[in-house]
Amino acid sequence: MFKKTKAKLAASRLQEEKLYEAVFLEQASGVRREGLYNKALAFSDGNVEKANSLYIQYRVQSIKDENCISEFIAENSTKNMENSSEMYDDEFESESSYDVYNCDEEKIIKDASSIIKSMGFPLFFKNGKWTVIDKTNIHHTFLCPSALKDFAEGCKEQSE
Repeated sequence: MFKKTKAKLAASRLQEEKLYEAVFLEQASGVRREGLYNKALAFSDGNVEKANSLYIQYRVQSIKDENCISEFIAENSTKNMENSSEMYDDEFESESSYDVYNCDEEKIIKDASSIIKSMGFPLFFKNGKWTVIDKTNIHHTFLCPSALKDFAEGCKEQSE
């Protein structure tokens, strides 16, 4: 049992090393997350060297958070897809009813984008993911267009 725990800790440290390397490569290519950098400046009392050090720590944590959220969304998307396929099995029996549920992704994205932008929320698409930043500055990330549209419609209902 002790060896298993020790191996997990070693794997975690090696994984963290890769994250620090990823941040280094980002910085070497000129990429910087301005929000995190400004946070680092704020917590370093304007000391640029200390801010740079804090930025690296914040960015590593940010990558960990992004991975955690992506995994959570992927798991829940899979569960939602499984649940929805069970719910609609009876409706997909005939070929004609299948056509009713065959959605055009471009239309879904356009509709969701329209709703989100009308509410004043920024919408970004990067690395196959849509991200919406709401009024409280929370980032919502979506892997599939239908989840993005569901979110947009939910926000619209709440605002009405």
